[in-house]
Amino acid sequence: TVMNWIVPELLSQMDGFQQAEGVLVVLASTNRPWDLDSAVLRPPRMTERIYVGLPDFAARHYMIKKALEALPKQELLDYDAIAQALEGFNCADITAFVERVKEAPIRRGLMDNNMEQYILRQDVEDALDKSHSSVQKADLEAFSKWEASQR
Repeated sequence: TVMNWIVPELLSQMDGFQQAEGVLVVLASTNRPWDLDSAVLRPPRMTERIYVGLPDFAARHYMIKKALEALPKQELLDYDAIAQALEGFNCADITAFVERVKEAPIRRGLMDNNMEQYILRQDVEDALDKSHSSVQKADLEAFSKWEASQR
């Protein structure tokens, strides 16, 4: 399989970089850390492992506000309530939610032949109704188990 030659090549390249002068930092990410080849995890290759979980309330609030605050709105949006409603969502899910909110006034503008449209609270409510977390409970349990094994 492809993995039979990719892993040795990756290891060879990483070892070659370590012999070069200067500072080298290699960052990698995966959704399945428990499937990594143990040779990749041996020092001095990938010595630090950091679990980055789902965004907390503050992160969700920041993402939503940053994406929507500069857009024209007919009424104030309750970013706290939106962030709370999106608990358990990952960053991709939150991005999809924001895109749904942003598409609503565009769709209205095309139907009304009036492109000067604003985001409404109803747009947010409709997007919340259509948005669901793609995070599976089994995945969260697997990550929790993996994170505990790294301590």
